[in-house]
Amino acid sequence: MSYPNLQTPLNAFPVTYHTVDLAGNAEVNQVIPLGPTTNWFEVDSTGAPTQIPLGQSGPFLISIHNEQILCSSLTNGAAYVYEDASINGRGYNTTSIVAHNTPGSSNLDVTLLSTSVQSVVAGGNAVSSVFTRTGAVVAGNADYLAVSHGGLTGAASATRFVGGTASVAPTTGTFAVGDFVVTQAGTVVICTVAGTPGTWVNSYVPPTQAVTGSLSTVADAAAKAVLTSIISAMVHANIATSGTT
Repeated sequence: MSYPNLQTPLNAFPVTYHTVDLAGNAEVNQVIPLGPTTNWFEVDSTGAPTQIPLGQSGPFLISIHNEQILCSSLTNGAAYVYEDASINGRGYNTTSIVAHNTPGSSNLDVTLLSTSVQSVVAGGNAVSSVFTRTGAVVAGNADYLAVSHGGLTGAASATRFVGGTASVAPTTGTFAVGDFVVTQAGTVVICTVAGTPGTWVNSYVPPTQAVTGSLSTVADAAAKAVLTSIISAMVHANIATSGTT
């Protein structure tokens, strides 16, 4: 039994120990709880350690005394013995499967021998253009900070999140219709006319002023009806209001 692409570390990882007795035979779903494995990671193709967790790129190999054991993952301090159909990771590389008694923390008997190496598959053709620009394209801020988005069906007008300001619309720069900015004052301003800097409107006006005056000054009949019903409800609920009705 063998598994390809296992790399030996340039420098040995810290040795640890197993915390339960291990039977002298291969078992289904066999798990080997281990002592400290904090610094155990996969290595790269040169054998140098990475920060990739063991098992992410493929199996890894440990030894307990003279038995080599192929494992599939290391989770919560436990090594899971590799299984593939009828193949079990115990007795790897023609070593003998033997029983291992719990040695205790003072008897370090588990060694990380080798790990799988994460492989990166090269892509196909190189990028020849970016947002209609061709040739030797150098990405700029607009390529990733303000990418146009057409939206889903029914909301296909172009819009872009173009950044943030302290409290007002941008006063410099060139913007397109649909660009929007989030201010640190808690508002969103939207560009309605393209330009430098363009025309902007605030999408939210906080209701900071009390409503005063008379309903007789409200020209729209529907609005007047809504206000009348609201005021009536407030009166019946004994809520004090200011102004006249």
